[in-house]
Amino acid sequence: TPHRVVVIGSGFGGLFGTQALKRRDDVEVTLIAQTTHHLFQPLLYQVATAGLDAGDVTYAARGIFHRQANVSVRMARVVGGDLDGRTLALADGSELGYDHLVLAAGAVTNTYGIPGVAEHAFGLKSLRDALAVRAQVLSCFEEADARPELIDDGLLNVVIAGGGPTGVELAGGMVELIEHVLRHDFPRLDLRRARVVLVEMGDTLLPPFHPKLGAKAKATLERRGVEVLLGTTVDQVHRTSVV
Repeated sequence: TPHRVVVIGSGFGGLFGTQALKRRDDVEVTLIAQTTHHLFQPLLYQVATAGLDAGDVTYAARGIFHRQANVSVRMARVVGGDLDGRTLALADGSELGYDHLVLAAGAVTNTYGIPGVAEHAFGLKSLRDALAVRAQVLSCFEEADARPELIDDGLLNVVIAGGGPTGVELAGGMVELIEHVLRHDFPRLDLRRARVVLVEMGDTLLPPFHPKLGAKAKATLERRGVEVLLGTTVDQVHRTSVV
């Protein structure tokens, strides 16, 4: 009887874990995913800023394993399980047994308990998140074109919390979107009044890397028009403002 391995998640961890068992004829792998595609998360910021389309950062999960005979892909959502009995409960009511289980389900946005984040802020962990950010930005510019007086209330302001790689890339991409695309699409708007603000609680950007890289990123962003606030935390988020 083949050794049953169940892998939950079609992200990088799930894919590499599954591919590592490619030459094991004695292993039967079931990859469980909630979506039909693998998402290249490092480029999500480009989808959010209209630099790439959704299809540019996704690839069919089944297509990745066409030549790996010991893999089957199942679209499902795991809702529970019995670790002692080695079974998983799926959302459709069925169960799936395993001999080894690999959990690679990815990440969710951490609100850090800050009031209003869950209700009013956008995350950037999924394709749906990226498309929601893009839609929100474009709708704000459309509204500003129709009612320019709302710009004074911050309608064209973008606040990004977190100065890690995603926050830095998103801030830079947002400025490029405004300068190189929206400036031409909305010629009547004074886009000098649009603000991109990057808030980081630490004393440097890109904290996992060498401080020189963080300083260079800060200088580059500020030269492009991003307002970088170091040593600053988000205390509250309201529908139309950030404290």
